[in-house]
Amino acid sequence: MLDGIEKIMSGGVCSCGKTHGMATGTAVVGDGAADSLAQFIREKNFQRVLIVCDTNTEKYVPALKPAAMNADVITLPGNSHADEKGVAPLIDLLNGKSYDCLIACGSGSLHDITRYSANEKNIPFVSFPTAASVDGFVSTVAAMTWGGQKLSSPAAAPICSVCPWTACSRSRMTAAAAARKLPRRRRWLQLRWKTLRKRTIPSR
Repeated sequence: MLDGIEKIMSGGVCSCGKTHGMATGTAVVGDGAADSLAQFIREKNFQRVLIVCDTNTEKYVPALKPAAMNADVITLPGNSHADEKGVAPLIDLLNGKSYDCLIACGSGSLHDITRYSANEKNIPFVSFPTAASVDGFVSTVAAMTWGGQKLSSPAAAPICSVCPWTACSRSRMTAAAAARKLPRRRRWLQLRWKTLRKRTIPSR
C-alpha cells in the first residue's frame, strides 16, 4: 500500500495503468506519523495552530501536542454532523482569532467540518484521521448538509495527511460508511447476482 501511495505522490503510473494525482502535498502512514507532523509544522513555521477534535477523539490530542506545543484545542460534541450547527462553533472561533493552520483530529464528519471552515477562512489544514471510516480524508470537497439537503461543497484538500497505524489499523468501517458505499455498488451487485443465478440455477 505504501508503494502505491508513493507512486501517486510522485505522479507515477499506478498498477491499473493510469496516472493519478493527489492535491495533498505530504502524506505519511505509520507509527511515526506524529513525529513527521511535528517536523512538517516546524518546516512550515506554523506558530498559531488549532487542533479540532470531538469528545470521541480528544484522547488523541496528547499525541499531537508535541507536534504543536502551543496549539489551541476546540472540542466539538461527539455527535457533531457536517451541517450548519456542526460548523458554527468552529467558524465562530475563527472569526475571533487568527490561526496559521488547523489540524483535523477525527473521522469523516469532523474532517468535513474542518475542511469546510478552513476553506471559508482560507486557512491550510492538516488531516489526522483517527478511524478508517471514510475514503475522503484528502478530498477537495466537503460533504455538507444545508437545510436538510446533503451537498458537496467546494473545499481545499489538506496540505498534509498523517495517519498512525495505532489509530487506524484496528478500526472497522462503520455501518454509516458502508451504507454510503452500497448504492455505488448496487447496480454492479444486481448484475453480478443475475449472472451467478444463470450459472448456478438450472433452467426449468
